[in-house]
Amino acid sequence: MSIVLALLLAASPAPQGGLQDEVIVVGETIQKAERDLAGCIAARCPPAEEVRATLALAEAQYLDGDVQAARATAKAGLKRNRRFASSIPIELSGLVRTSARMAAHLGLTDEMRHETINNAVMLRKHAGADHRQAMIARAEMGDSFVQTGRALAAREIYADMARDAARLGVRDMEGLALLRLAALDLQIARLQRTRGENAARTIDYLRESRVPEHAVYGQAATVLDAVMRAQDGDETRLDAAIDELRATPSPQLIFAPPIRLGGAFAAAELNGSAPRLGEAGNYAPYFAEADNWFDVGFLINPDGRVSDIQILRSGKRFDGRWYPAVQRSLIGRRYTPSAGHSAKAGTYRVERFSMTFPLAQGRHTRLVTRGLTPLISRTDVTADPETATS
Repeated sequence: MSIVLALLLAASPAPQGGLQDEVIVVGETIQKAERDLAGCIAARCPPAEEVRATLALAEAQYLDGDVQAARATAKAGLKRNRRFASSIPIELSGLVRTSARMAAHLGLTDEMRHETINNAVMLRKHAGADHRQAMIARAEMGDSFVQTGRALAAREIYADMARDAARLGVRDMEGLALLRLAALDLQIARLQRTRGENAARTIDYLRESRVPEHAVYGQAATVLDAVMRAQDGDETRLDAAIDELRATPSPQLIFAPPIRLGGAFAAAELNGSAPRLGEAGNYAPYFAEADNWFDVGFLINPDGRVSDIQILRSGKRFDGRWYPAVQRSLIGRRYTPSAGHSAKAGTYRVERFSMTFPLAQGRHTRLVTRGLTPLISRTDVTADPETATS
């Protein structure tokens, strides 16, 4: 159900702290980040400062391709600072989010989901149920259930969040939850080949709402309906919906075709068996815990279409066989039209894609193996957006 999450990135407010969906590269080296963190710990600097130094090191390690080190850094920072949750919940949340994201990159999907749940619980307790970051964490908790195939549980989380947000008067967060709910209901209806009445009601509510905070979500709901139709090959409504969108200074992703894998992956699935840990055999590049990643650069043209796609660098265990599927998805993306400088030159983006096979306990056995369904994670690693145009 990756299309649901990809679509919602454009309408989702960014959480504070942690490796976000758009990570800004500040040119900090790992060595400098290590020195800064060590100095901060030695000087017993305030917890919030230490958390920021820890995040800087984890980000540098991740951008260097060492996902395991980045997760270890985040978890060590949590161990040192978790006792300060009541005083710095927002800052600490960044470490939890980073650890969860690194877990996803390593195929530790259960740990990713548990850490995302813990983050939502911590923020609700220490920042308050009506705090925007606590609400966003609840939405991310629902997202983690979608990512791990627990659609009905995710639906309940989104619905509860929408009701609570309305009751607490946080109407923009109500809109956020309802948009996620509509996206998920549309996807469920599509898979079940039903008409999707639940999604239609939610979309109509957002479109017709006169609540000012719902305006952006009403517009997104119109695009959402068009996107789902485009998945079935009808892009006429998508083009019309995009034409109605106002141009934005920074292009926002509104449609990303699913990454459809085949070839060796289809063969592995047909074989019906996955190698045990340490016995990956011919599938070693695919079943790797880390280093099966690549950074890809591409140009978002003023009309919102993508061109000039090329691999910039990759991990040691990346062999290229799954790149074409990502490339096809990138070619099919649609962004909001550009305004300002981007309207003339376009916008250059760099994203990292990583693949792993989530760990799972086999049926009728306690042996832990890599599952048969690959997990592809994406992170924006674009440099300073002010200079990332061409």
